[in-house]
Amino acid sequence: MGTIHERNGITDELVPELVGLKFDGTRATFRYFRRAPYIEITGERGAGKTAVLESLKAGYSRRLPVGNADLGRPDFGNPGLGAYALDPVPNASPVTDLLYFINHELGVHVRRFGAPVEFPRLMYGLLAVTAWETTSPRELAAARSRLQEALSTSRKGPDSVAKLLAKVAGAVAGNAGVPAPLDAVVKTLVEAVGEALFTRDVRRDVLDWWERRAVRTGGDGLDQLCSLAMSFRARGENREKAEGHLTAALLDDAAAYYGWWREQNRAPRLLMLLDNAHTALGTSFVDLLLRAQSEAAEEDRPGRIVVLAASLRHTGDHPEIGAALPALTWKEPAAEPQDWLVRFRLAPLTFGNIQSMLRGFQYDHRPARLIERLSGGNARIADALARAAAHASGSPDGLKPEELLDVRDGRSDTTGRRLLEELLPDGRARKRLIFYAPALDEEAAEHLSGRFPPEDADGRRFQDTKRYLPDNFWSQPFWPELKGPFVRHRALRTLLVHELRTRTDGETWTALHEELRSFHAPEGFDTSASKVEYLHHTLALGDHATVSRALHQLLDHLDAGSWLAALNIVCAAPQPPAGLMMDRPASGEPCPGCLSTGEGIHNAIDVLVRDLWWQSAPLSLPDDKRIDRIELQLLLLAECRRGRAQSVFDHARRTWPERLRGWHQAPDLTIPAGEES
Repeated sequence: MGTIHERNGITDELVPELVGLKFDGTRATFRYFRRAPYIEITGERGAGKTAVLESLKAGYSRRLPVGNADLGRPDFGNPGLGAYALDPVPNASPVTDLLYFINHELGVHVRRFGAPVEFPRLMYGLLAVTAWETTSPRELAAARSRLQEALSTSRKGPDSVAKLLAKVAGAVAGNAGVPAPLDAVVKTLVEAVGEALFTRDVRRDVLDWWERRAVRTGGDGLDQLCSLAMSFRARGENREKAEGHLTAALLDDAAAYYGWWREQNRAPRLLMLLDNAHTALGTSFVDLLLRAQSEAAEEDRPGRIVVLAASLRHTGDHPEIGAALPALTWKEPAAEPQDWLVRFRLAPLTFGNIQSMLRGFQYDHRPARLIERLSGGNARIADALARAAAHASGSPDGLKPEELLDVRDGRSDTTGRRLLEELLPDGRARKRLIFYAPALDEEAAEHLSGRFPPEDADGRRFQDTKRYLPDNFWSQPFWPELKGPFVRHRALRTLLVHELRTRTDGETWTALHEELRSFHAPEGFDTSASKVEYLHHTLALGDHATVSRALHQLLDHLDAGSWLAALNIVCAAPQPPAGLMMDRPASGEPCPGCLSTGEGIHNAIDVLVRDLWWQSAPLSLPDDKRIDRIELQLLLLAECRRGRAQSVFDHARRTWPERLRGWHQAPDLTIPAGEES
């Protein structure tokens, strides 16, 4: 997604105040001048987090050094770059490879910013870790000498530093601008230090800094670097401590670059953008950064790198960024490292945001309302649907809302299918979820997994798929009156069920819903909650007659609120594929409900079911005629009840049509607490 639709204050308020510079190069109010908190934006997949980072990179890359790394990809989001060290090796880890990458990214020369930033403390530490060879105790002195030789300054003097940087940049860029594997970059760096590294004064300052780090008790800077390398090779907790020293070197190198003069002139800070920071690498690296930042604060060292991370996380406890920014009064903490991290969640797109995408529909609000409801404000879904609507509007037949997910936009796959591939990149999990999505609870989905998907014989397919949803943070509140459905995320479930409806044949749809219906089948006549799920899948098969008959019978067995709640769940059933409407003729036996309340009420229930079900299809627009009929049937039901039941039905008569016209649907047509009498 290429736009963030200006729905939050990250790019125009928060980051400029932390960096001290706006996109246009003008100074911004410098919030938290000495040290700034690190920011993490959270949201579900497709919420627009990556788009925010891309916007910041594009806005600042010509004005200040920007380190941009996708921690969810082995190439850090740079196609052609070799994968970082996934398997444990003695002289490298994902963190050290990331630090090499960040060193390069933040060291790129940005003309408007000034001289390139150098990271000599970090580079000495990384080179020590990389160049150290396993040795025996009696060879420690020789190993120290070898490391000293590797880190020694070239006799050619500081002029060769520029050649070194050019050589390293060439290794990173490779041929024709294609980045080389990280191991090639490391190899080039190690070889190049034999020719030149930094000036003598820089080398002396760096070794003094490492001496003060006290990686071990006693010894000069070179001894500390040797201990750093050995600790790193020890792995486990020792390796984590070594990575902590390297991360501290990164922050102190940045602080040293600024010095007194740049600090007094309030030079803009460096910017580090970390996507997919919820991954194992992201979690460990952000933790290292927080600990290093906390340490710097304790020693009153300035912070010169602004860190903005994006994470796929549950966002319930995180404030929305738009509402939180005006009141953000963060103060430098003195407690735990985690106190340096401030989390915000991206707010869902609003109707106004979506309407701005649909410039060709400025006089017709319906496409924007439909997309808002379908997407739930998910930025990626809304953007794709807006593009599909714009494309369809140019066709001879114009935009048909019921076909919005099937627009191909000049491509082979439909909009709905492409969205599923992006939102569920695991192909096996995606295929399974297409079949499990209609299930109304976890047990029903597990029951389905015995037969579906066809030709998927993996015995753990359900358990693996069950874990996939929370692992990827695809969750929302349960439906009213249910502990389900299995796929709780509304927009994702809509896409999955639509794919099942349009991609599989009618026999598969029928077999799947019959399987689910049999799982919930009541023994005899049952008025328990399981009857509701049974009727839900019966309606998904198109069998209106059975559903109307059962609901008529339930009218005398359930209180008014419970009956309307059942209707709410039943009419949220998905529409069957075209041609599978099973409008069965009434059986020869009289309806039990008609014996007590008559055929008039039965007909009212039948019309109510048909119209509410049609109106609750995800791609349906509010239909005034149908909504008027729904209101009339609820009035008829209210008139045949007495006392509290009458008031409940009358409340539904007054509120449900209004909600339906406001683009709400079943299963969200509930009776609010306190409004039943």
